[in-house]
Amino acid sequence: MLPEEAGGGGAKRGRNHEGDPGQITEEGSQSGGSNGKGGTIHRIGSFLISFRAGAGGGLIGDGENGKITEGGKSFVNGGEGGNSNSGGLGGFGGGGGGFRFPGAGGGYSGGGVLENQGQTIAGGGGSFNNGGNPIKKEGAKEGDVKVIITLVDSELQ
Repeated sequence: MLPEEAGGGGAKRGRNHEGDPGQITEEGSQSGGSNGKGGTIHRIGSFLISFRAGAGGGLIGDGENGKITEGGKSFVNGGEGGNSNSGGLGGFGGGGGGFRFPGAGGGYSGGGVLENQGQTIAGGGGSFNNGGNPIKKEGAKEGDVKVIITLVDSELQ
């Protein structure tokens, strides 16, 4: 059983921050992971040691931690969202915790966080969708999503 849905990155309104939607490809966006790994944090320009956002977790790899925030946990490590000391919790499924900057979404591969000259973009997690009738649509819904997992009895086939 593999996670098929991906979370988008979170962002505060009016703070020069953005969040990508969940991705239709297996890779997370904005320095995101690939092949089921977690996302990373990438800064362009001056390096700030106290980066305050976490990357999203993937199937087998946790998202990178920020200075005072946690990246999301991978699916194999429980899929718990990251945390921060401000209470900016990442969602279940490996979402990165946020503080000053937005946390990235979790998924098959976790989204990363990219900061470039004061603008921060939280990446969306990647998807793994190989079902019998795969429908791939990026950014189809805002807010919470619903994932339905159906156990198929192998004896019925």
